[in-house]
Order: sequence, then C-alpha cells, then structure tokens
Amino acid sequence: MDYAKAEAKLLTKINDQIEKLDINLSKMGSAENKLIHFADQEKALHDLHNIIRDGKKIDRVEEHAEKQSEKEAQNWINDENSTVNKIERKVDDLIGTLSNVSDDDSKIKSYVEQKKVIGDIKSIIKEFDK
Repeated sequence: MDYAKAEAKLLTKINDQIEKLDINLSKMGSAENKLIHFADQEKALHDLHNIIRDGKKIDRVEEHAEKQSEKEAQNWINDENSTVNKIERKVDDLIGTLSNVSDDDSKIKSYVEQKKVIGDIKSIIKEFDK
C-alpha cells in the first residue's frame, strides 16, 4: 500500500469538505433558506468528521503491513497521525462549540468560530503539503 498516496487522498477529501463548509457559510448570510444552509453546514461538519475517522483506519492497516523501511514508515505514520489528529481536534472542538450555540445572538459566534476553524484546518493542510 502506498501510504503517501492514501494520506494525500485523505487530505484532499478533508480539503474538499472544508471548501464545501466554507461555501455553505458564505451562503448563510442571506435571510432566505437559512435552515437549508444550516442543515448543509451540519452535514458538512459530520461528513468531515466521518472522513477523518475513516482516514484513521489507515493507521491500523499500517500497523499490520510489512515494514520494508521501518524508520521511514514510522516517520510517515507520525506525520500523518499528527496532521489528522490536529484536524480531528479542530472539528471536534467546533462541533462541541456549535452544540452550545443558541438563539440569534449566537449566530455570529457560530459563523466566526466556523470561519476560524476552516482557516486553521486549511493552514494545517497547507503546512503538511510543504
């Protein structure tokens, strides 16, 4: 199994989901269809969480794979774990924050928190791509 390709595919899926979430957030400013956009936003967050969880299954495969270059494999596993775990923590924190948001006065807080997390995740992905 080519772990680098699997990792790149995982980060691409995460990035695509972040872009969808970013687009949904930009649409939330309009008064019409706020409920639809909110539902899309919630679905995007949960899809992102599922992508990350599924991507972490790569770790289990890596542990059982024959190691041709143990040091190289371990470095890759550490880098991949660190990146995916950072993103997962950001998404989990955001989901927790959003579950506590209520009423109209918190919509701005919800929007700001999501934009911040989207920016953070994009930075993590960009940092890893270097």
